[in-house]
Amino acid sequence: MTLFGTKPHPTTEMICLRCDAPVARSVCLIGAFNQWDPKAHPMERNQDGSWTTRIPLSEGVHHYQFLVDGEPWLDAGAMCVFSHERRARVSLVAIS
Repeated sequence: MTLFGTKPHPTTEMICLRCDAPVARSVCLIGAFNQWDPKAHPMERNQDGSWTTRIPLSEGVHHYQFLVDGEPWLDAGAMCVFSHERRARVSLVAIS
């Protein structure tokens, strides 16, 4: 139901993304949700060599990659891999 012509707020979930890159010096998350900006979501190194970050994502389909020492990586744990308007393979997560 909407009141006074406003739309209901979309659902937002905190998503934890993990990248296994134990020898990496830096890892960040890039995607359509941050305009593919490598400075927007730096990831933190864990003791086991993995890297993680938590970000809020709204309902919908989100395309992303990890940037590992400046090189794009796909997420091995992604729902699927997709080729989008950037003409590159990217990982995909859907929030419902």
